[in-house]
Amino acid sequence: MPSVADALLVLFGTAVVASVVLAPLRRVVPWLGMALAVASGSYLALFRIPRLEHLALGFLLGHALVGVSLCLVSLSLRQARMVPSLISGALSAWAARPGIVLHYLMIAAYEECVWRVAVQGRLGASCGAIILTSLLFTSAHFRLRRAPVMVTIDLLLFSIVLGYLFTVFQAVYLLIVVHLVRNVDLSYLEGAISSAPSRYRSGPTSCGSSPH
Repeated sequence: MPSVADALLVLFGTAVVASVVLAPLRRVVPWLGMALAVASGSYLALFRIPRLEHLALGFLLGHALVGVSLCLVSLSLRQARMVPSLISGALSAWAARPGIVLHYLMIAAYEECVWRVAVQGRLGASCGAIILTSLLFTSAHFRLRRAPVMVTIDLLLFSIVLGYLFTVFQAVYLLIVVHLVRNVDLSYLEGAISSAPSRYRSGPTSCGSSPH
């Protein structure tokens, strides 16, 4: 007999898909996500003590995925050259504006508990489960918004990477740190690139990707 969590999973997935064309459902999806997290107990993963190696790996992977995003969205390897210098600026921004870090930390914790631990955790560890979760994740972020194709592909691939990491490590804090670092870096890079010297730009649009 299906559990409450299974019923909420179906309802949540249906709401995400429907929200692509029915704008009012956008407000319902986060609440259904929280209900799913509670019913499935996925939030309990936050009470586990994180391992230092997972935090370090997440920090490195988060920065690396920023470089991948810039190259993928711009279709140019030249964008990756700016990452070391701009990441140093992003780290300074972390220290100067901890409120932004806390904001993205809460978003990352919520999304990973819902999407990876609750949704993917109940769908299974197969490639199909990772891809289905990632498609729903991408749909929930863009909805009716017309995003460039490469930005959509970038977010989909990012979600697939997170799904793979969850399957391999089963460590929610690793996912949260990767998600947090990428979002904070992209948030800073978007602002920095918009006012950066021309050498940081390779075309009409600078970064194109955005934090999610």
